[in-house]
Amino acid sequence: MSDFNPDFRLSVLGYAPVNAALNLVGYNGDTDPNAPKFHGLFEPNRVPSFRAAYQRYDWNWNSGPPPYGSRGGVNTKWPVTVLDLSTGNGESIYPPERNVPIWSDGLTGLVLFADVKELTIAYGRHDTVNNGYVLHLTNICVEPNLLATYRAQLTSDGRRATNFLPAVRNNQRIGTADGNRVTIAITDGGEYLDPRSDKDWWR
Repeated sequence: MSDFNPDFRLSVLGYAPVNAALNLVGYNGDTDPNAPKFHGLFEPNRVPSFRAAYQRYDWNWNSGPPPYGSRGGVNTKWPVTVLDLSTGNGESIYPPERNVPIWSDGLTGLVLFADVKELTIAYGRHDTVNNGYVLHLTNICVEPNLLATYRAQLTSDGRRATNFLPAVRNNQRIGTADGNRVTIAITDGGEYLDPRSDKDWWR
């Protein structure tokens, strides 16, 4: 699996600005008490102000070489699927907290992708975006040791080698904000959801 797969890279999939409310929103329906909580991105935990909102693009897949297809139109199923959060300039960033370990020693998330300014974390043990929650982060300066550990398991042609991906814990610094914002998106079973949802990600 190449690092140019849009399932693993929000920067490859892409997103477009949208005029939407820059505040927490309420949705009806069930709530998973074990969903990752975005206030854990910060220490101490907080709900930041929202700087900008976006909708992600669709993707037209093919079986060819990377990037495995082309960008489609804007997906409008949800009013917002990508969100800029205000941060302090260079503020430390941590994984959204989830108290469901995936391995021993308090590990809660598996790094599916890491680059200098981008990070993708799955809240499960599998090298896929199709099982459970997956967090996408851009505009983040990824912690150098975490990036080095991820790159150590790449093959010589830049492909990700399974079974050697790094994992992270709650309250483990994963990077710093690249300026005064960090950009987030969240999927569940591969579907992008609204990161502004109060009951799902913040409460």
